[in-house]
Amino acid sequence: MRETKGLKANDKKMKGEAVKILLIVLTLSPIILLMASAVFIVDFIQEKKNILDLTFPIIITEGTVLSLSLIMVRYSREIILLGKPERECLRILFLLYYFLGLSFLTVFVFLSLR
Repeated sequence: MRETKGLKANDKKMKGEAVKILLIVLTLSPIILLMASAVFIVDFIQEKKNILDLTFPIIITEGTVLSLSLIMVRYSREIILLGKPERECLRILFLLYYFLGLSFLTVFVFLSLR
């Protein structure tokens, strides 16, 4: 009987670690995608490339950032493993990602119109 309780406690601990790893990945992936968007925009400015060459990568990266950010803003309050201050901090971080993504998209649209 004791072994079963030990396994259940160990399973909960492993689930908690898996959720923490998932949160780290979900927190770092918008940063990488926003950096890719910045590279696309800088490349567009420096090389004076055709706007159609960069439209698809920008739409894919920004769409991913915006959707991932909105999903995490919605579900960050439901993460039980974190305390309330950590959840709100995570929510603010993903709102920041969302608005950074919108600003990069706006910059790209203005650059493409000139």
